[in-house]
Amino acid sequence: MGDKFSLLYRGYNFHPKNVLVAGNENEIIKVPIVGIITKYRDLKILFDIRLDVRKKCPIMEDLNTKHKEENLLPNQLKSLNLNIKDTDLMYIELIGD
Repeated sequence: MGDKFSLLYRGYNFHPKNVLVAGNENEIIKVPIVGIITKYRDLKILFDIRLDVRKKCPIMEDLNTKHKEENLLPNQLKSLNLNIKDTDLMYIELIGD
């Protein structure tokens, strides 16, 4: 992990581009899903979404959400030589519950 923050690649969605850029009604774009782990003073803070495509919730189906085993949170943290117990504070946004 770097001195300030690291991105955790959690998968991706497909959105109509006009959700992000006006005037692009028919174009579909691939949008990454990321979490962030940041170091602030002596704290490691995790900002993430609770993403579980196995639940097949409507928003994830509508956006064609995809992720692989390597995109699961424990595996992304492991790639930084961290585990969930190394975090001091977590902000988790619930999607699809």
